[in-house]
Amino acid sequence: MKHSFQSLRRTGFTLIEIITVIAAVAILAGISLPVIKQTIRYRELNVTRSEVDQIRTALENYHGRYSAYPPSNPGSPALNPLYYELTGVTNQAGSFRTLDSASAVPATNYTRIFNVNGVVNCSKSGAAAESGRPQNFLLALKSNRIGTYNSFNILVTSITSSDPGQLTVLEGQGYSGIPVCYVCPGVNNPGAYDLWVDIVFGGRTYRIANWGQPIQILN
Repeated sequence: MKHSFQSLRRTGFTLIEIITVIAAVAILAGISLPVIKQTIRYRELNVTRSEVDQIRTALENYHGRYSAYPPSNPGSPALNPLYYELTGVTNQAGSFRTLDSASAVPATNYTRIFNVNGVVNCSKSGAAAESGRPQNFLLALKSNRIGTYNSFNILVTSITSSDPGQLTVLEGQGYSGIPVCYVCPGVNNPGAYDLWVDIVFGGRTYRIANWGQPIQILN
């Protein structure tokens, strides 16, 4: 009995051994967590890059039909009419209504908010059936890619950021989601357009753009 009890004591852990194990786990956690965060961050950035590429494809298809890219908002790249231009609208009693009826906005408010004359990808009265029919160039668009600015829909990335610096990137308050920015003609692509998303993680701004490196670190 005494021999058995002593054998049991030898199989236990001493306090020093337990402390050593805890310290080792803490060190491994300290090394692993930043790596895990970085991995998640770049996964999310790559998701955003894929979403930007989807919009680029839609813009090229739009250009193939209309021989021009959608107009942009000269006052704000983040507040642009891409959602309505790429999903298509009908003009009903002075309102622009999307083809899926998910959004309807007064035409006068639309031109004021986006600083444009109207919607190119819109039903045309008096036109031939095919030429006057708007087209949805973003059929695979998911609901988490549709944000808002007041009562207007905008294209956003499905990835979100709680970093306080994100508000600065969004030019103030009022946006739901991180908007896709758009300028046409582009500054970096003067023959076409500039398309990008700025996301802030850990105080650093990452830009996913259609010029230069696909993922750029601004600061």
